[in-house]
Amino acid sequence: MFLDAEPIAEPALRARFKSAHDADPETRAVIAADGRTIHSNVVHVIDLLRRENITKFAINVDPEEIIKR
Repeated sequence: MFLDAEPIAEPALRARFKSAHDADPETRAVIAADGRTIHSNVVHVIDLLRRENITKFAINVDPEEIIKR
């Protein structure tokens, strides 16, 4: 997993989610995954967000990648 293009372990990622939510309960997340990402990994990140009460998120889609298919 990555956060802001830097590799991050799951416990550290959860801590960052919690910290962000504690600072701003309206925190929103953007999940970016390319076509090689396994669907269950994206769902797992969504589950991690929800565990930290972050329920507002978007999934970033790269239109150029879709066109290339």
